[in-house]
Amino acid sequence: MLFRFFLVFVFAHQAFGQINPPTNINSPYDEQGPVLHPNGKEFYFTRANHPQNHGGIRDKGDIWRAVLNEDGTWSSPQRVTDPINNSGWNAVLGFSAGGNLMYLHHHYDKQGGVANTQGISVSQKVGDAWSEPMPVNIPYFQNKSSHQSGSISERGDIIVLALEGFGSLGAEDLYACFLGENGAWSDLRHLGTQINTSLQEFSPFLAPDNRTLYFSSNGRKGEGSADIFVTKRLDDTWKNWSTPKNLGTEVNTIGREMYYRYASGKDLAYFTSTLNSDGYGDIRFVKPIDPPELEIIQDSIPLIALNPPDTVQTGTKESLMVRILGKVLDAENQQPLLANISIKEALDSEMVQTNPLDGRFALIVDGDSIYSLLITAPGYLGVEESINLFGKTSGNFELELELRRAGLGSVINLESVLFEQSTANLLETSYRQLDQVARLLHENPKMEIFLSGHTDNRGSYKKNLELSQQRVDAVIEYFKSKGINKDRLSGKGFAGDQPIASNQSEETRKLNRRVEFKVVKE
Repeated sequence: MLFRFFLVFVFAHQAFGQINPPTNINSPYDEQGPVLHPNGKEFYFTRANHPQNHGGIRDKGDIWRAVLNEDGTWSSPQRVTDPINNSGWNAVLGFSAGGNLMYLHHHYDKQGGVANTQGISVSQKVGDAWSEPMPVNIPYFQNKSSHQSGSISERGDIIVLALEGFGSLGAEDLYACFLGENGAWSDLRHLGTQINTSLQEFSPFLAPDNRTLYFSSNGRKGEGSADIFVTKRLDDTWKNWSTPKNLGTEVNTIGREMYYRYASGKDLAYFTSTLNSDGYGDIRFVKPIDPPELEIIQDSIPLIALNPPDTVQTGTKESLMVRILGKVLDAENQQPLLANISIKEALDSEMVQTNPLDGRFALIVDGDSIYSLLITAPGYLGVEESINLFGKTSGNFELELELRRAGLGSVINLESVLFEQSTANLLETSYRQLDQVARLLHENPKMEIFLSGHTDNRGSYKKNLELSQQRVDAVIEYFKSKGINKDRLSGKGFAGDQPIASNQSEETRKLNRRVEFKVVKE
């Protein structure tokens, strides 16, 4: 409601043509690539050469964000924190339908260096922050241009990109790739000569109907150096399109117009223009130009783009094969997670990712074996799961897994960390889960944890207090042996003072005998 109030306000002041957002969004610097978050309350864009950017005034672009205030105005933009930004050009491609995944241009250097011009990455919302971007695997991806732009469909299953790749007619052309049921993306498909020219086509936006495509081009007659056009897909080959139509003078000027998008509610379209901005881009608001109906087309993805689960590559031979079909969820809210799945200690096994739409994945493995799956997601405690396929040489093996978020204040019970009876000697089976905590700490070098040891209420309180402290100390020593600085680790034994279940039976008493950790600093 607040968002609509703001739009009514600006439209009341200027009913036709371009509607500039509040001046605190635009600046003397270059603003490009605006993307509205699905919640309608966060506005992301790339700002170049700003002194506050990761690389200072020489930085080609960092991602900034403005937030919708309760009075219907936009806040002053703030730079999004690292690791989303680094010293390269950083830009948002789009968001998943729920807004918990942010798709980003380029692959990221884990050391915080310059992002290269190849590929797409994805970051997951963890609390109020964004995780370390992970590469999205798009087969045979190639971009020979220094420029890359695009968008992701409203459902999150189609990416349209502008790049100079296989089959390009000249400079950047438009391509699409499609998310298969197994969570794998297809290779890039050229969108044909009815759209692409020998010059540049760029900043494509696929409308929610999955048929209407907006894009910029300098290869067609227009008002200025680059204009925005619209075309309609005529069939499911993704190569037959209507003749692109110029959006006209309500949008296009003698300047350079790019990045046209509109919100699903049809109230607002936005794009960038270099008109009256000394060659730099400013963000403009405008009424949507003849938006299509919002019916989502379900059959719009070509069958040739979808890889059935049987074709997932894991490096194994194609005989006596078993499909491991899984689903990964957030343990707290049961929402699907974007997670990495790999077979531990299998050198020929490729990592696969879950489908971001439903958290599902598929692995093809040799039957009649035992496998240890490693499931990880940024900001979550990983899980190692044993899969026993002895005697099974075909068919499916299904499982559902939950990961627990490890954000500030999170308390995680280490259920698999066990000790020899009445001692602080760790059982060997404990190492699997402890190693996942160590991995989490290595991936988050500023994170600090507090460990707590607990017993049931049987026996001497004094001995229980001593034993619980000794067990905490044993876990801390294990983490130190894995290279974790002791200054990031603290803990205390509480004996039986903090039960989480009744002590009336052995079945519930064992729940009280536990080691937990709490994230006290991120």
